[in-house]
Amino acid sequence: MFADYQKQVLLTYHEKKTANRLSPNLVHTTPGRLREECMAVFTARYDHHHDEKILRQFFGHREDAAAYLRAITNLKAEKFKPLDNFLKGGTSVTQEKNIELLAWLIDFSPRPYAWDRSYAELERAHHPEAGQMNLPGRILEEGKWEKAKEGPAVMTTPGVPAQTKNQLPGHHAAETHDQAVLRPFPIKTARNSRLRNTAVLMLLLCASGGGIFWAWNAKKSKEQCMCWAGDHYRSISCREKLSGSDIFGMDSLQMAHFKKITRPDTLSQRALGHVWYSKIDGAVEFYTAGGFHPVHRERKLKPLTIYILNKYASHAVPVTVAKN
Repeated sequence: MFADYQKQVLLTYHEKKTANRLSPNLVHTTPGRLREECMAVFTARYDHHHDEKILRQFFGHREDAAAYLRAITNLKAEKFKPLDNFLKGGTSVTQEKNIELLAWLIDFSPRPYAWDRSYAELERAHHPEAGQMNLPGRILEEGKWEKAKEGPAVMTTPGVPAQTKNQLPGHHAAETHDQAVLRPFPIKTARNSRLRNTAVLMLLLCASGGGIFWAWNAKKSKEQCMCWAGDHYRSISCREKLSGSDIFGMDSLQMAHFKKITRPDTLSQRALGHVWYSKIDGAVEFYTAGGFHPVHRERKLKPLTIYILNKYASHAVPVTVAKN
């Protein structure tokens, strides 16, 4: 059921948040920060096979990765407000597409939701202790708990008279009332022991492997940053200090495709849809990809128009739009 899937996504989100394993954009959310996180996650680990369905559900169908990045960049921040309200507790329900987007942002696995997958089983696999809690009134395989009218709780088995705590095998008379704990009769088999040992080993391997990967990824992310070099981004150590230049987290797509066009006179009508521009204090600059201005980060680049092309690409042949 999708409700089980949603429960697991939210549980993972809060676990990672508590462990300080989330981006600040996901810890202190706003609609704008959620959009920024979408851009960062997309450029860092977009996987068409696993993620295209989720992005199509939220941003609409796009032809390729570059088109999805443009869709994320150009989407109004208010579209992320329902997810922001949901994460802040402003509402207890939200659309499925918001849960799927959250799963993508926190790298939840397995995703997206599949109707034929049991997420209740996934919950027990992630939290095996949930099925072993000794709670009053919980039915066990070989017996059930019940409370005595006075004194500590005891366990009864069908057909066996109720016994006090001190009469149960394995209990010591020295235990006080305040120290009493509920214990089931020991039921041990070789098969159960092997399964338990295997499960513990698998959990330890997963935990250690995840910890190693997280530490390696964190170290790698600290060592890989980039800065604006006048007409392109260049890689730089995150520990390096620059005067008069900001340092950003590594963005492989921006590194590869975002450049300033220094010869606007070479632009033609073919640049429409492939070039973006900014106009600051009357000066127009052209770039090969969308997003935000590399220096004035508060300014968003706009798609090139025929008017801007004709007016500011001074040596370009005037372009007109054919009328029917």
